[in-house]
Amino acid sequence: MSDQTTSVSNGEEQKCPCCHGTDLFAGRGSVFKVPFVPDTPILKYARSYLPSQYACLSCGFMGFVLQQSDLVKLRKENEARGT
Repeated sequence: MSDQTTSVSNGEEQKCPCCHGTDLFAGRGSVFKVPFVPDTPILKYARSYLPSQYACLSCGFMGFVLQQSDLVKLRKENEARGT
C-alpha cells in the first residue's frame, strides 16, 4: 500500500467493498495486531500474515489487505496443500 491509496495484488486499483470508491487512505493498527492465520489441519505449518489497514475517505469503511509478497506466499501454501 502506498502512503495514500492501496492497490490490490493484481495491480488494479483497490476499491472500497462498501461504496466502490477509490479514495482509500493507508493506516495501521495500534498495539493490537490482527493477524490472518490460514486454516490448516496441522497448525505447526501455519504462518500468520499481518495485513495492512485502510480507511475509505468516501464512506468511512475500514478494511484490511495483504501485501503482494504475503499474498504470493499464501497462494503457494494453498497450492502445496492441494486445495
